[in-house]
Amino acid sequence: MDFILHFNILRRAFLDLQTNSNNLKIASAIAFSVVVFDDEEELYYHESLIKPLQVLSPDQEFTYGITNISLRKAPSFIDIASLLIDNLEDCEIAYFDNFSQQLLRGSFREIGYPLRKSSLIFNATSSRKSSSAAQLSFAETAAIHSVEYDSLKAGMNARALSQLFQIKASVDDNKSSAFAKAEQNTIATTSLYDHLPKTSGVYYFRNATDEVIYVGKAVDLKKRVISHFKSRLVFEKTLCKETVAVEYVETGNELIALLKESAEIKQLAPTYNSQQIETNNPWIVESKIDAKGILRIVPTEKSYTDSCHTVSFNRDSVIQQLKLLQIMHALCPRFMGVERTAGSCSSKACKGVCRGEEPKEIYNARVYKALETLTSKEETYYLDLIGRTSNERSFVLVVDGIYMGYGYITNQETVNTIEDLEAYLIPQEHTYYTSRSILTHLKKRGVIKNFLR
Repeated sequence: MDFILHFNILRRAFLDLQTNSNNLKIASAIAFSVVVFDDEEELYYHESLIKPLQVLSPDQEFTYGITNISLRKAPSFIDIASLLIDNLEDCEIAYFDNFSQQLLRGSFREIGYPLRKSSLIFNATSSRKSSSAAQLSFAETAAIHSVEYDSLKAGMNARALSQLFQIKASVDDNKSSAFAKAEQNTIATTSLYDHLPKTSGVYYFRNATDEVIYVGKAVDLKKRVISHFKSRLVFEKTLCKETVAVEYVETGNELIALLKESAEIKQLAPTYNSQQIETNNPWIVESKIDAKGILRIVPTEKSYTDSCHTVSFNRDSVIQQLKLLQIMHALCPRFMGVERTAGSCSSKACKGVCRGEEPKEIYNARVYKALETLTSKEETYYLDLIGRTSNERSFVLVVDGIYMGYGYITNQETVNTIEDLEAYLIPQEHTYYTSRSILTHLKKRGVIKNFLR
């Protein structure tokens, strides 16, 4: 039987959940978002991290975009349960898959609250353990339907889930009057997007004062922009009502569209883009000679410079790297930034530079060698990507692990060194979002790093 969703029957809540495992027996929620609708009106939205029983691994922190530091500050499930009960009690809850429902009902059951079972499962056959290509994730399903999904905020895409249900409902021949009205409004605004191509790129919504109020990226620009104007969400309706012009820039491929979107959002800070405003500086490793002539290594949270030796968006990973270097090269933890002590350090591996027993020249030589080891681990490469036309290709350049920017070259151009790309490079800033976007792209099947000299 085809799934038919009538929004005017009762209040519905769309709930997105991120867990720390795909094994239901050991999984716990680490982030969630919920949006509640009454007919067409959005009544309530809430998102929150949830403190789990176990810490995340470094890979999980990077994949989910959630750090253990932020989770330690988050409320536990029992602390937010009453808030959820108050807002979900009169609602039928919609989930992306059965896994999400089973986990949430199990969490409520542990605190003695019987959350009723829902029949609103978007992908009722989905199994998070399945490796079958037919079992698509939330992010993959959203991409297929051109629904905006923020992969950098796992578990906080409840509005995207509501759009998927809306699309699923719209296939019914007997559309509600609300859907018919939405279609009529879309026809009236076709002049705003008729000029858009069906290619990858970044699009900009401008208001009556020529201010950019929203920036987005798309694999199919026209299809994605049209989806904004067809949406029934209050957020989308308000955005489209203010929009008087839509501009675009073709990028040739999704990765550069994602990187450019991130840069534009940070620079323009559009009114309706709230999820990707960059606030966190990276953790970098710098070196400096102190007043006594000792070469110190300093982990610092600030914008990276040309003199830094490594860049990370996770402080713990930086400290672990420095501790490893300290042991491998018999360095002083006090001067490595991993131990805050006055006087001599506590390490037996230290040869006494902190006590005045080792000449600073000998110690500094080992520090320089350690820094060379740290820098040599960072890769320099470019990603060879599809261009905007059949006569060109594009590239994304990474030097010593730092994203430098992107550019476009002809198909005939030969690339062997960094200098071959510098003339075509459009410089960009290395940020948390660009780092995650590139890492996600590298995990795709068939992606190759082209290493440079």
